[in-house]
Amino acid sequence: MHSFRARCPRLVGATLTGVLTLATLLAARAGLAQTVPTDPRETTAASAEEAALLAGAASDDPRIIGADAVTGGGVLLGSCVNCQPCDRIEDEPLCANGYVDNFNGGCNSTPNVFGNILCGQTVCGQYGTYVSGGGSNFRDTDWYRFSIPERSAVTFSAVGEATTRIFILTNACPTATIATATAPPCGTATINVTLEPGTYIAFVGTDVFTGVPCGSLYRATLICDSICRVENEPVCANGYVDNFNGGCNSTPNVFGGVQCGDTICGEYGTFLSAGGANFRDTDWYRFGLSRRTTVTWTVVGNATTRAFILQGTCPAVSLGTAVAAAGMPATVTLTLEPGLYNAFAGTDVFTGVPCGTTYQATLTCEEICRVEGEPDCANGYVDNFNGGCNSTPPVFGTVQCGDRVCGKYGTFVSAGGSNFRDTDWYTFSLTQRTAITWRAMGGATTRVFVLNSNCPAASLGTAVAPAGETASVSLTLEPGTYRGFVGTDVFTGVPCGTTYEAELVCDEICRVENEPECANGYVDNFNGGCNSTPPVFGAVECGQTVCGEYGTFLSAGGSNFRDTDWYTFVLGGAGAVTWSATGTATTRVFILNTNCPATSLGTAAAPAGMPATVTLNLTPGTYRAFVGTDVFTGVACGSTYTATLTCPPDCGAPICGDSNCDGAFNVLDINFFVQAILGEANWDALPGTYCDYCRANDIDGDGEITVLDINFFVNGLLAGYCPPSEGCRDQTAAQPVIGGEPDDGASWSASEE
Repeated sequence: MHSFRARCPRLVGATLTGVLTLATLLAARAGLAQTVPTDPRETTAASAEEAALLAGAASDDPRIIGADAVTGGGVLLGSCVNCQPCDRIEDEPLCANGYVDNFNGGCNSTPNVFGNILCGQTVCGQYGTYVSGGGSNFRDTDWYRFSIPERSAVTFSAVGEATTRIFILTNACPTATIATATAPPCGTATINVTLEPGTYIAFVGTDVFTGVPCGSLYRATLICDSICRVENEPVCANGYVDNFNGGCNSTPNVFGGVQCGDTICGEYGTFLSAGGANFRDTDWYRFGLSRRTTVTWTVVGNATTRAFILQGTCPAVSLGTAVAAAGMPATVTLTLEPGLYNAFAGTDVFTGVPCGTTYQATLTCEEICRVEGEPDCANGYVDNFNGGCNSTPPVFGTVQCGDRVCGKYGTFVSAGGSNFRDTDWYTFSLTQRTAITWRAMGGATTRVFVLNSNCPAASLGTAVAPAGETASVSLTLEPGTYRGFVGTDVFTGVPCGTTYEAELVCDEICRVENEPECANGYVDNFNGGCNSTPPVFGAVECGQTVCGEYGTFLSAGGSNFRDTDWYTFVLGGAGAVTWSATGTATTRVFILNTNCPATSLGTAAAPAGMPATVTLNLTPGTYRAFVGTDVFTGVACGSTYTATLTCPPDCGAPICGDSNCDGAFNVLDINFFVQAILGEANWDALPGTYCDYCRANDIDGDGEITVLDINFFVNGLLAGYCPPSEGCRDQTAAQPVIGGEPDDGASWSASEE
């Protein structure tokens, strides 16, 4: 393993509970002695090439060589930089006098060699200054390539233990500077630029050429926010035929696509057709809506611009249009029902606009509500639509968590002369214990209920509010089916067709365990883990809370047993994991490996009403979390607990086949994969192999990296994808226990009396 990688918290053991200090890193550096490489330029010190590179101010040049006179600004101010759990570790060997950078020195290396950084990624790296084999002052510069598929606002920032210089550069060597910035030790150097689609280089280095210890740390982050999606249509010209996105004007009809929230950077213009007619390049973008939505289509161009929203058929019917002068927004805003539509951008004239003239178009959407769709009530009305238990037979609408419904209600006289109100009943279902709010605001005094699913229904909660105010019921509900009710609060005087808006808001509290309640003679075939025959486990996900039950009972043979609940969880990234349970009895928790019999990695106990908590630093893999009473007698079956699993940030799952850890499975992975087949040590010695060895290279999913993976790798490479390995998930090792007693194996035996 590379020594520097081992210093990051993502791979440290349970005895480290936080970020690493500079003192820790400096101590680790003592074991990093290496053979000093030969500098290919040592025999040509002060060569013409070096002299040329020395021209200009060193601080404004990404090149590696600096004049001896450049000093200062490299004083370390202490441990202000610490690798974080989700950082990508650079893994470059430490520089030293005579060092030759064949790792990621970019255009300063021969041949040129680059690292990679992905949008959203942070690299924790190291730099410094040293003397080359030829006696010149050098700095370790790190060059990272990145690509963006759309016009984007890019922020590249770095904070280092020395004065830090960053660049964004063009992709070819020799590069051109797009932007640069510097910051003193522990300050943040930041570049903000707008870039077109393409490949670029992000550079990090010290801003000086002397006085910075090799191995000084920095953290560099690349953030990319798409400004617009480039249209990519060929530029029109006389005789042009639009087979790209000309919509209903093309034969056959052809459309681009746009989604709510998208911004498109496009081009248009006017031209002569092959037959000599005046044409304009019109761009049609299709979009779909699943709910009633207020839609705004805005186009700003460098010529007089026409915008439309049209039906999604050909010939198209205009639903709304607008025009604006160059530089001004042409905006159409409509409320649309669910369906398929087209958004149109084009010049407003057919002559005089050069092809390639640019525009920017944005589609914004705000969901309003789902329309109830019930006919308006009237005297003599019979509600066979959603009248609930008031209808014969009962009939219900539906609502889901997060839904908003736009409905109508009112009062009327029945055929028999009685005063009736139009009541709307909506069924909803919950799979977990959930805090729900059912609320409605209408044009009349409004009554809401939450009811059970029976007819006649039982009220679980109700509220009323005057016109224009919100009637709201908030409850905690167990899994099951319920009804939300909306109606007027009176039976006369409210015109039919009066409107309301209702919303169901849900916040899951916990996932209910759903195990049958234990009792004397109970056999746990539900989630008793290694205590069951055969072993059987529940599951819990990171961030999830489980509401469960436990207790003690006598087995059929007369032994004292406790109901133990075992939950499997999968950890995708390394870091601190906490399993905490609070119960109505003295509670015992464990984190265990996946064997049966299991090995305890950590345990804790707490009295009733207090949290029993285990926190461990774990590597990626599969584990078990255990909850049970801490005694074997005296706890009533059905006693309750809540247990929560807290995990480190999700750094993103490793990509199958991505052997070089650059975030993609492609031909660049071949050489790395060959070394992986030869063994983990070979692969790990390669630059940039910071991702999980097994998950990146186990292509056949058997948990091992062997020659049997080769054919799968080739097939996956041709397809551009391979499924994540299931076999890697159980490759876990016991970690030291934090904050709990050592386990002797007996304290969680189901058969202990």
